[in-house]
Amino acid sequence: MNGFTMTSVARAVPGNSGDFSHRFGGLPSYSGIVPRGARQPLHLLPTFDTTDPLVPVQLKSARVLPLFYGFPYNAGAVGYRVVSDNEIKILFMESLQIPADFPYPDYPERFPEIPISLLPISYEEHKPFHSKLPQNGTAR
Repeated sequence: MNGFTMTSVARAVPGNSGDFSHRFGGLPSYSGIVPRGARQPLHLLPTFDTTDPLVPVQLKSARVLPLFYGFPYNAGAVGYRVVSDNEIKILFMESLQIPADFPYPDYPERFPEIPISLLPISYEEHKPFHSKLPQNGTAR
């Protein structure tokens, strides 16, 4: 275990984050969110402001860390690199197949944007989740 989950641990909650620009959802203003050879963009979930000390990730090329997910692509795995605060580069997609019945009724094109903030949690609050993480490549 590398200790990543043992450093500053926080949870996201709805509400303004003060000096930090955390948010959930919204219209993605990133280029590169449509996989090559595909037609649907990835969905934007939370975007974290890496200048917040509660975010344990720092990026050389960007201030914010956007988390995208491939819901249209049967929720398959996706890997990407954050190029800048307005561009990502998709490195791999598990699948480019979109189910025939997608989008489902009332399926949102994007999630409504809401401001979020991070609240630190204690080790005791975090411990039940940490104990379920894989150790040395094996699940418990």
